[in-house]
Formats: sequence, C-alpha cells, structure tokens
Amino acid sequence: MEDQTRPRAPRWRRFVPNLKSTETEGVGGTIIGTETMSSQRSFPENSRVKSEHETSGLGSAVPAPEPKPTGTAWKFEKYNDVGTVRPLIVGAIVVVLGILWSMSSFKSGPVAGLTPSSPIIAIMGETGAGKSSFIKALGGRNSSGAFPKVGHTLNSTTKEVAWYSAVVGSKGFYMLDTPGFDDSYMSDFEILEGLTKELAAIYNSARPLTGIIYVHDVSKEKMGGTSHKSLRTFQKLVGEQSMQNIVLVTTHWRRFFNGDQVKREQELQQTFWGYMIRLGSKILRHDGSRKSAERIVKEILDRKPVVVKIVDEMVNKKMKFGDTDAGGVVTVGLKVLEGKLDSNMAFLNDEITRLKKDKEDAKSAAEERMRELEERWKTSSQKEKQNIEEQMEKLKGEAAKQAKLFNEQLTIVVHEKQQLRYQINDLKKANESLRRRLDEQIQRQKAAEEERKKKEEEGSWVLGLIGVVIWIFGILFLIGLCCGGASS
Repeated sequence: MEDQTRPRAPRWRRFVPNLKSTETEGVGGTIIGTETMSSQRSFPENSRVKSEHETSGLGSAVPAPEPKPTGTAWKFEKYNDVGTVRPLIVGAIVVVLGILWSMSSFKSGPVAGLTPSSPIIAIMGETGAGKSSFIKALGGRNSSGAFPKVGHTLNSTTKEVAWYSAVVGSKGFYMLDTPGFDDSYMSDFEILEGLTKELAAIYNSARPLTGIIYVHDVSKEKMGGTSHKSLRTFQKLVGEQSMQNIVLVTTHWRRFFNGDQVKREQELQQTFWGYMIRLGSKILRHDGSRKSAERIVKEILDRKPVVVKIVDEMVNKKMKFGDTDAGGVVTVGLKVLEGKLDSNMAFLNDEITRLKKDKEDAKSAAEERMRELEERWKTSSQKEKQNIEEQMEKLKGEAAKQAKLFNEQLTIVVHEKQQLRYQINDLKKANESLRRRLDEQIQRQKAAEEERKKKEEEGSWVLGLIGVVIWIFGILFLIGLCCGGASS
C-alpha cells in the first residue's frame, strides 16, 4: 500500500511565481491537477494544497483549478489587494487636494456674483436728489442685506459713505453711496474726509472704479448757491480726466405736464453742465424704475477704470488736502463762512458801541435835566419846590430804568459776541484738525496698503510652493502606481 502520510513542508524555499498550470499523471493513468503556486499565495499555502491533492487517494480525480480571469476582470481583481489599492487611493486624494488648492489660488467667482475685482460705481449729488432711491431701484443691498434708507424730508439720510452691491444682467457690481456736500449734519470737510478715504482705498487696492453717477433733482426751479457749490466741489473732486466716466442723472420727473422740467434740463445742458458734456459726460433721465436704473448703470459698468483727481493729487503727488483743487473749493467756502461770521462779529461790535453811546447819551440828558430842575428849585416857592422834587425823583427812576435796560441789552450782545468768537475758533480748529487727519489718514493708508501687498506677495509665494509640492507628490504616487501595476 502506498504511503499516504502527508509530506512536511520545507522550512524555507525561495518563491518563484509560475503563471502556467501543470498536470501530473498519477497511478493508474489518472490525471491529477496541481494548482500552480502564484503570487497571490504564500509558499506554505501552495505546499498544503499540493499535499492535499497528492494524498486524496489512488485513482481519485481531483477537479482542475478554476481558470484565472483575464481582460478587464483580471485588471479589477488585480487591484483587490489592499497593498495595491492603498497607493491608488492616496494618490487620488493628493491629486484632488492639489486641484482644490490650485483652484483656491485664483480669485474667481460665479459670473453673476461679486468678487474683489467687480466694478465700482460712486453715487454722488445733492441732499434729497434721489441717490438712495436710485440704489434701491437697482436692488442694492449692504453687507447685512438691507436696502438703503430713503428719506422724504430736506434732512440727509446718508450720514456717511456706505457700500451696496447689486447685479445687472449677469454682472455684479458695487455702489458707493455718499452724503451730499450740502449735508444737514456734516461739514464739507467731514464729507470729503470720508469720501477721499474710500476713494484712496479703492485706488490702493487696485479695485476698478468704472464710473460716477451725479444725481440732480430736475424739479428744483433754480440752481441756487448750494447747488453751485456742490457741483463745483464735485468737478474739482473728480477732475477733467474722469469726465468720460460720469453720467449726469436727472430725477423726480413728472409723467405729465413736465414742459418746465424739460426746459430746466436744456438749461443744465447749455450752462451748468456744458463744460462736463464737452469733456465726455452723458445726461440720462431716471424715472424711478429698475429698468431705467439698469439702463443708466450699463452705460458705465464696462468702462475703463478711472482715477479721480483728488486721489491722484493726494496719493500719487503727495499733496496736502488744502492744496488740492477740491480742498481749495472747500477752503474758499470756509473763508466765506468765516467772512459771514466776521461780518456778524462786526455787527455785534457796532451794536455794542451803539448801546454804550445811547446809554451815555441818556445818562447825559438825565443829568442835564436834573441840573435844570435843581436851578429852578433854588428860586422857586415852597409849593413849586415840592413839584420840582417830584419831577427830580421821577427823572432819577426813569434814568435808572433806562440804564438797566441798556445794561441788559449790552450783556446780551456781548454774550453773543463771545459765543460767535468761540464758534469761529472752534470752526477753524475743527477744520484744521480734519484737514490734518485726512492728510495723515492718506499716508497711513498708503503705508498699510504697501505692507499688505508685500505680505500678499510673500504669502502667494509660500502657497505656490505648497501647491507645487502637492502636485509633485501626486504625480510621484501615480507614477509609482503605474510602475507597480506594470511589474505585477
């Protein structure tokens, strides 16, 4: 009888993979199939399987091993091994991270959304002209999602520079809402301080200011002194080089019987706005609708960005605010105001002089009358003396009463003069302080912007290096994976 003892596997043997299956002819001519050792099994496992086939009994047929899958099935089966799948997963993750990192390095956004490079339009004009209403008609919202507050009185509702955003068609843009130069709460220096600060920040951050909309109420019958001052300040603020990026918008049009408004519009074109129109500015009407507002915005939304004059003067030319054209207009206005205060002061001085003179004249007249009564008293009878004494007492009372009245009036006028002097001094100090703060703010802002750009350049270099490293690791993983698959 043939020994059927199970052979003992050798302790060590170098494994050489054999892709071909072998067949062994057993006793009695029976074909015994033996499973070839493959790279998918260790040597002990192959030895055990072969021993089981050999000891399964004489003449017993052992079923042949299942054929190895080929083609696509073989490729999928090859990656079932955890050791092969893990590099593939890691490589894919690294590549995806590299793609996301690269995408995050671009400052892009959706077509209809907003990005730091979206156009900016400044809205300017007199108080009550309809700036906030125009922004609201476009659906403009601030960072909190609120619409601008629209006022219906002569007082200003926009007390400081405010930012809003909107979308026209498929393009998003920003709007800069500004107080009027005839603001009821702020001085011209305060308005220009906030406005210049925002315009300088836009310029230093290389954001595109594509246009300026100047809003005018066409229902106003005349261009008064305040309107002239606002327009003159605006022209000096933006400069001739910006006129092609300006749209002059007339508001508060009546639907019917607007012939007088049409005449005023023609007068504006021929006189007050003629200079700006000749330099490229355009006049458009706004009827209050969204369609009308969008038509106006589209005129300047895609224009080449512009640098307003006051920013060029203060940032590039290092000029002080008082030396700029816009600052000159405000300074002239300040001098006019100071002149009015000085005139009031002169009037009060004259009033004080007059009151003092009237007081002295009244006193002299009373004394003269008193001397006359005293002389009469000396030569009068006893009965007449009593009457003269009564007149003298009455004269003294009237003189005292009149002197008291003069003193009260003089006190009031002197107090007004003192208050006016304080007002003049406070005005000069406040405007000088604002002028100095504006000059210092521009310098600080420019220094901060330069520092920010420097840090951005350093940060972009580091981010770029990290992105390159991630891409290299991803490529190396893929190369290793491909080489491993080819060798197997």
